[in-house]
Amino acid sequence: MNLPRFVARTGARWLAVACSLGGAELAAQEQPSPDSMAPGAAVRAHIEQLLDEFDELFAKADVAGYLAKFEADHEGALAMFGEHLAHLSQCTKSTHRESRVVTGPTTVGERLLLRLRHVVHWPAPAGDGEPREPFVEDSYLVVRRADDGGVVPTFAIEMPAETRCVRDGKFRCPPCNYEIGGVDGWLCVPLRRERALTFESATFYLLGTDVACDLSVLVEADPVPAKAAAQRMVHAFAKVEPGAEIALPEQWLPPTHEASPPAGLDGCRVEVRLPNDQPQRGGGRAIFHVLTFGGLQHLLLVRGSKQSLQQHATKVDALASSYMLLEDDCDAAKLALQALRHHLGGVLDGATYRNERYDVVLRGPDGWRAEQRVGGAAFRVRWQAPDGSALWLCALRVPVGMSAWSTEAADVLLRRMCEQKQLAPVDGGDASQQDGEQDGAWRPVAGDAKQQPGASPNPNGGMRKTVQLRHQAHDDPAAPPRRVLHVQLHHDLLLLVDGYGSSDDSRRAIERAIESLRRD
Repeated sequence: MNLPRFVARTGARWLAVACSLGGAELAAQEQPSPDSMAPGAAVRAHIEQLLDEFDELFAKADVAGYLAKFEADHEGALAMFGEHLAHLSQCTKSTHRESRVVTGPTTVGERLLLRLRHVVHWPAPAGDGEPREPFVEDSYLVVRRADDGGVVPTFAIEMPAETRCVRDGKFRCPPCNYEIGGVDGWLCVPLRRERALTFESATFYLLGTDVACDLSVLVEADPVPAKAAAQRMVHAFAKVEPGAEIALPEQWLPPTHEASPPAGLDGCRVEVRLPNDQPQRGGGRAIFHVLTFGGLQHLLLVRGSKQSLQQHATKVDALASSYMLLEDDCDAAKLALQALRHHLGGVLDGATYRNERYDVVLRGPDGWRAEQRVGGAAFRVRWQAPDGSALWLCALRVPVGMSAWSTEAADVLLRRMCEQKQLAPVDGGDASQQDGEQDGAWRPVAGDAKQQPGASPNPNGGMRKTVQLRHQAHDDPAAPPRRVLHVQLHHDLLLLVDGYGSSDDSRRAIERAIESLRRD
């Protein structure tokens, strides 16, 4: 397995900081190109033709044909983009898409950068179903000029709808206390949380090369030294990359703070060599940089071929040198809490979790350790009992390509989750903890403020069901005991309460927690 495929398959889980993108996406560009290099009418016409061809292939759900048009500068980015196209096009083969240029083309070295807007029109549903709203998203497209006067696409990646934290190619996040970027030639692309598996994420791509720098921010329940965090990451990486050669960890601090590091700042660097990846370019490299400060972990993963990293070492160093803390005198606990609240919207008050952004409240079991967790969900909280029992609250936003949650979509998700965790309903089917319901059917949430009084139940919001599950690996002594999964579905949010108790008292505590779940 090579590095680009690894990054694509894991959803770029090493990536990180972003609320989103706005203003100019690139930093100060390369020196202005001579007039002969400026995109003329002929080049623009070729770009429009290319977009028409892309839309036609998208309508046919021909992802392979779509990607075959690229001469990729960065295989990992193209693989990620291909997965995204497959996700959208698998809905139906009669989807219609319209694409247009929003900004650009902008000359960056030997490449032209464009920001595109895509409007996906879904086919009319059969019967009396209501038509779906068009799906709108933006993406970046990079092309180079061909010898015949045309253009050849070399890079593409989708971008999230929200765009707030990037200006002039520089990413700045005050809640997470740092900024980075603003370096010639680097394109900052924020990632959706569900793709990056952390609460903020972005990748800097050095256009025209296979070099990238992924960034992410994590919060640990129990802060660990930078060296320990880095070693944990690289060893997890090595489990999925058997040919990886891990170098010894080194102390590392960004140049901005190296001469006079603030108290509490700790850094480490570990290089992983991938000799089987891109052997024609000297093999691949994944260089992990970990900084811990104020209860947060800032992660930077520089990746590319050995040849490219050596060739572009000056620009890689310039990006690393652009990193800086915004404040160097912080309360460690408060800094982590402000980042969690800013990005996830909730706080823990003893055993009770309240999320003002999504109007969700759950009272967890008293005496259990409660902590917020970072991942791809809208928010996630865990309660852990002294006897090993556990309870999770997880909220999932509407998936990309859908306008609202439905019971059908929720059921598909639940089936996949159970298959992955090797869980199955207990004998006799589903069992509800509420009102003695035993058939596992969806029912309206009692007192749902999102539902109008007297209205018929809305399958896209204010529905619930509870399922009792067992682990299929009966012979596995490490398998958890019987679990309970409670689901609340709203048009904009899917709430999951999942837990297992090791004693009768713990099981009753989990039932009480489920009953306390409210969305006002």
